[in-house]
Amino acid sequence: KLFEYYINTLSKVFDTSDVDINVLVEQTENYSPDDIKKIVKEVQENIVEEFHESGARTERKITTDDFLKVIKNRKPSIDPKILQAYESWNSKFGAY
Repeated sequence: KLFEYYINTLSKVFDTSDVDINVLVEQTENYSPDDIKKIVKEVQENIVEEFHESGARTERKITTDDFLKVIKNRKPSIDPKILQAYESWNSKFGAY
């Protein structure tokens, strides 16, 4: 839902019709909500920077590949081993 929310927000300024949210979700397992927010922000900054550097008159579409390039260089902040330890502790002792 986070990608949906953020891409919907981006779509008010940029053309995001070529973004496949399902691919992004699959590629970001163990990423925190803050990680997702930072990925979207970095994509937006990259597009704006590209626009200013190129001197283009119109902005190009944001694509799934724009996101995948950022994701490739950004590791998830949630370590699966730590998550598993929390889940194990919760099942033994409960969190409530």
